[in-house]
Amino acid sequence: MEIEGATFNISSSLVMKICFGDDYCVPTITLCGPQQLILSLQKWKKLTEESKSILLAIEGKSEESEWCLGGYFYVTILNNIVDIRKRNKVGEDFIDSNQGLLLTYSDFRQLMKLTNIVEQLVPELVNLRPCWEGDDHYNQIGALMCPECNPYEYLNWLE
Repeated sequence: MEIEGATFNISSSLVMKICFGDDYCVPTITLCGPQQLILSLQKWKKLTEESKSILLAIEGKSEESEWCLGGYFYVTILNNIVDIRKRNKVGEDFIDSNQGLLLTYSDFRQLMKLTNIVEQLVPELVNLRPCWEGDDHYNQIGALMCPECNPYEYLNWLE
């Protein structure tokens, strides 16, 4: 039996949906609050890998306040909020886009409690290797040609 998706009510203001798509079988993870944020599996995996250090920052045990999920998506701790947001390149600068979500510390903790359940529903997450661990990223040109690592300029490096 194939699963078409799953929905988790994390809090009164946050819902997580796992969607498997119509014409493709690459699941995405959608966080729906006042705004919506769609994360690829690679970005979700990176978020869960960074969750321990994010939680340490939330508890005041770490000075770190920003983590990159790849593809210009960042997690930032600001004023008791976990901000997961994409940044856009405008000229030479990167600015926060509207594509993001603000989570309370409590919502973030609840979200991270779902990690094992999500891995059961999407088993490919367990063995997912991020692009930067691939053979094509052993040199700078390989990383520059990657749409995940360099989404705004990767086409400049393709032949």
